[in-house]
Amino acid sequence: MSDYIREYYTEHYRGNKDSDTPRESIISLARRSFQWIKDTGEGTILDIGAGKAAMEYELRNMVLGNTDTRKKLDQFHVVSLDLAEINPKYFRRTNENKLDIEPVQADSRLLPFRDGTFDRIVSNLALEFGGEEAFIEASRVLADRGTFSFNLQDPSIFEPDDEMGLKTNTPFGSVRDNLKMNSNAFTDETSIRSYLLQFGLNPVAITRKEVRQNDRVLSAWWEVDGTKNTLENSDLLTTE
Repeated sequence: MSDYIREYYTEHYRGNKDSDTPRESIISLARRSFQWIKDTGEGTILDIGAGKAAMEYELRNMVLGNTDTRKKLDQFHVVSLDLAEINPKYFRRTNENKLDIEPVQADSRLLPFRDGTFDRIVSNLALEFGGEEAFIEASRVLADRGTFSFNLQDPSIFEPDDEMGLKTNTPFGSVRDNLKMNSNAFTDETSIRSYLLQFGLNPVAITRKEVRQNDRVLSAWWEVDGTKNTLENSDLLTTE
């Protein structure tokens, strides 16, 4: 992955800027992981492209707000992985009240973990940055019968870039151009299913979501929940 993506997001998160993804997608991903925690006794979760751990923060609040899941806090380990350098203060606020979260800086195309390390992998509009190599790595480190929840960019969100003639030689333009190139596979349910199956990732539920302002689509993504190497774990998944 190009250095400019690392540099762009390191700078982006260095200030007080929030995540550049919709809050709605963050909340949805946290809610699906919260349901998994409710249904599972213990386990390890990997969040790829975690940024400032916004999903982890929302997940922590959901877990603490439920009597049953609050008792399970010490039974789960969350690894928040991002290519960018993230200020440790964002992890400290999420670590409060015993949520075990470990920040890791690494490239999604070369994950520093053994095969089958994680029981669950999630990613919010980030895994696409790494292209096919990132999906290969995600499948490799996900345990057999492990679950995943991916929010994947819908290519329609890049149409305004074309209309406005966004310059690719700018930092933001270069990042958008890279993401657009790696999101071309996610145009419909059939293409998403075929794409993921080649990596041993079996989608159980696929839903398209949008955030609109008047008649304009500000953000659009696919919420994909599934399992590795089996279609029998659909009872572990909850979708909206």
